Amino acid sequence: MPPHAPPQTPRPSYPAAALVLALTIGLALLAVGAFAFAALRFGPSLVPAFAIAALVVAAGGFAGAHVASLLTRPLRDMTGIARRVAAGDWKGRAEPGLLRESAELAGALNELLDALEHATEENAALAMYMNRVSRHALALRDMERRAIATELHDRVGQNLAAAQITVRAVRGAIEPLGEQGVKASAHLGEVEKILQAANERTRNVLTRLRPPLLDEFGVAAALESHARQMAERGSSLVVSVASEGPGFRLEATTEGVVFEVLAEALHNVEKHAMTERAHATVRSSESEVEFLVHDEGRGFDPAAPTSDSWGIASMRERIRNLGGRFEVRSVPGAGTDIRIVVPRR
Repeated sequence: MPPHAPPQTPRPSYPAAALVLALTIGLALLAVGAFAFAALRFGPSLVPAFAIAALVVAAGGFAGAHVASLLTRPLRDMTGIARRVAAGDWKGRAEPGLLRESAELAGALNELLDALEHATEENAALAMYMNRVSRHALALRDMERRAIATELHDRVGQNLAAAQITVRAVRGAIEPLGEQGVKASAHLGEVEKILQAANERTRNVLTRLRPPLLDEFGVAAALESHARQMAERGSSLVVSVASEGPGFRLEATTEGVVFEVLAEALHNVEKHAMTERAHATVRSSESEVEFLVHDEGRGFDPAAPTSDSWGIASMRERIRNLGGRFEVRSVPGAGTDIRIVVPRR
């Protein structure tokens, strides 16, 4: 490999008008010196001529400095415009100046700024359109999930419960019929267990799709119910839920997405964090609602690619499509914080 070149000290630069002015001052001092020398060497007869020459040199120098300032002003203006563009301000435009070269440079810069401003406006419009499409897709998905949840609750769940009741009644009717009745009752007992398992599975699916408490009482109540259900099914993770601030309700789609992301976050804690406890906090204000999931597990490096990177990116995108913020803070060995903030609309 070739050796690295030593760093070069940047050469100082000075405004053209300042250089002309410095040259003028130097010439004026030289003229004063010549004037003094002439007065001593040739007598007072040549003093007026040297005085006029000194004045001419000084006047020419100051005029040159002014002209240099006028000629370089477009360059200074374009430098300022470039700095404003770097800061995100696309509105400035360069003046052409007196020289043809500076006019051509200003024209090219203005064309570039017009193109950049147009592209920025198009990108902003596209981002707004994509956001509307994403929100519409989320709303449609939420409607579909609610429809499926209603179907599971009103039809499948009730049919399974009715089948369990029927099987239990038949068992009670055939058991007194002797040995064959007892055997048949035992087989029906297995059927009842299968129906019970199917009913529990249906309730679990129903909870993941759209918990009934979510539509009735909101995210905080649904989250507390979800924590209790995790404990009931024997989860190794104990989740505590706390609410701070005034009561609130969000749009139906927002509530559905937020609950879905929170449940997914708790599932990730249960699966990966290697800890027995997690804490969920809900804070509401007049303008927004904050949801925080905290655990003191093994943590991870958020910048490192993992098998769950896509899942985190998906969670972040869903919250952003609601106009909210999604943040992950984690340190290996020091736990993880997931923070969600959504506006109250």
